[in-house]
This record gives sequence, C-alpha cells and structure tokens, in this order.
Amino acid sequence: MCALKPMQSEVKDMSNVVVLTGAAGGIGRSIVKCLVREGYTVLAGDISIPKSLHGKSDPEIEKGTVVLQSLDIRSRRSCASAAKAASKLGRIRGLINCAGIVRFTPVDAPNEKGALEVWDTNVAGMQRMDQAIVPHMSK
Repeated sequence: MCALKPMQSEVKDMSNVVVLTGAAGGIGRSIVKCLVREGYTVLAGDISIPKSLHGKSDPEIEKGTVVLQSLDIRSRRSCASAAKAASKLGRIRGLINCAGIVRFTPVDAPNEKGALEVWDTNVAGMQRMDQAIVPHMSK
C-alpha cells in the first residue's frame, strides 16, 4: 500500500506528478506500480533507461501514465532536464530518490574511488535532484 495519496483539493485538469529516480531497479519498479495504482503520473528516471525510450510511455504499465526518462543523477544537466520534463506532465507533487549504488569498500583495504562513487551517486545525486525539482513544485 502507498502512503502517498493525491490531495482531494487538487485541480482536476492537472495530473499529479511524482518523479522517481532509480526507477528501473526492482524497488523502483514496485514504487512505480504503487504510484500508478494511486493515480499519479510518474516520471520514471534511471541511468539504465536508453535514450531511445526518453520521453516515451512505459509499455509494461497498462494503467496510468508512466513516462520514461534517461537520468544520470551525477549530472546537474540531466537532473534539470528530468525536472523540466516532469513539470510539463502536470503538477509535481513529490520526488522519490531511489537511485543508488553499492561498492565494496572494506575498512582494512579501503577503495577511495568506490567510496567517492557511492557518495557522488547516493548523497550528492539526491541533493542534485532535490535542487532541480524544488523550483518546479508548487507551494
């Protein structure tokens, strides 16, 4: 069950949009299905979505609107592009930062490159998406 519900006072002619990063993974796909069940339009972004599907509807989702977006949260430009695309779909009501990576970085043999990749994606990437989306959200 989804905890995120559209507000009853919403304008009827605008879609309620949720942006989801990490949408192609198992958790992301489950979140997409949950949001669609609740009546949201979803901008489903992921680095593994090919550019050829950029802006197209998700063929696996029969009910609701899911727009696929090639999205690399390590890039401010990519985050801004996703935010702009989402704002064209309707009123952005939420952002779910689900994108993330895991690198094996044992304490006794640290891998600084791996740790920095995790930081850039999991922490800084979330912040980049937040900064890109907030200006497009209504108060």
